This record gives sequence, C-alpha cells and structure tokens, in this order.
Amino acid sequence: MPLVQTSLMEYFKKAVEESLEELEIEISDLTTFYLVNLLTYFFRTERVYYSAEDLDKKALAQVFLESRFYDLLRRIRALKHIADYSLFISGFFSESLKRKIIDVDYYIALGSLAYSNLAQILETYKEDRAFVPVYIELSKKFPELVDVLTEISEHSIPGHEDLLRVYEYWLRTHSKRAKKKLYKTGIFPLEVDLNTQQ
Repeated sequence: MPLVQTSLMEYFKKAVEESLEELEIEISDLTTFYLVNLLTYFFRTERVYYSAEDLDKKALAQVFLESRFYDLLRRIRALKHIADYSLFISGFFSESLKRKIIDVDYYIALGSLAYSNLAQILETYKEDRAFVPVYIELSKKFPELVDVLTEISEHSIPGHEDLLRVYEYWLRTHSKRAKKKLYKTGIFPLEVDLNTQQ
C-alpha cells in the first residue's frame, strides 16, 4: 500500500500488524496503537533530532542519568523521549548503527530501561496510568519490537540501506543533491535550528 494512497497512520497500522504476524510476536492492542503513533510521529525527520531535553547536545545516557534530578513532569517527558527515540533509531537505523561506536545494543538497553522507569513512575502518578501496562510491555519486549520496526523499514523503504547512506550524508552535509534524492522517496528532511526550539 503506497504512502500516497493512504494516511500515514493507516499505513503504519497495517505495517505493524503484518510485521507482528510475520515475526509471530503478540502484543496488546494498546501497545500496537502506541507503535503506530510512534512511527507516525517520527516520520517527520525534525522530530527525530529535536527534543525539549536537548538530546542533540547530550548523550542519551547522560540525559537518562540527569533525569533523576528533574521535576516529575520533565522526567516523564525525558524518559518517554529517550525510550521512544531509542526504539525508533534501533529499529529503523540498526544497519547504520553497526558502523558506529555506540551500537544497537546501547539503544536497546537504554530504551528498555527508560520504559521500565517510566512505568514505575506512572504507577504512583495519578494521570496517564492507563499506559503503565504499555510501557511495561514495551520494556519487556523491546528487542522483539526492534525487529518489528526493522522489518517495517526494510519493506517500506525501497533501497533501504542505500537510502540510509544518503540520509546520513545529508545530515552531515545538508547536500542539495542528497536532499533531492530523499524528496524523491517521500522523505522530507527539514532545516531546523535546534537551538531556537522551545
């Protein structure tokens, strides 16, 4: 089902359900819904690289450790972003992580721990308790869900590995040629000044 003929949410819902079935992984309907929303959210490239917690300037592990000293709402936001970001990056960009000092295992361990901590915090918090079982399931099944997202990325993006190289090149250089190639595949990287975001 091409992206142009359907909404992103419908596209990712079908992709998640098919990948779960293909890999014989069972998760709750609410966790499935969460994954669909996560993919829809991160489809906008500026959301991958921007966060209110200045993740563009600090290592994820540093923000994770510092979050213990944040006020409650900021800590919840930071843990959620770390966990979601780790799941998305380790699923969609696992091939490119093989060439980095920090590999996919780092993101899997950190993301799983962030979801677990988030669930523990929300168990005692009055709001958003409905998502506690989702965060627990995301934490426990994190490596399997990375496989689900990897499966989706390989089926969704033609020339997946070549496209990753083009995308990485654009991130480093902001090459107009690389940007044109990304546009042709339906990826629209945005020029975002991370220092001016609120």
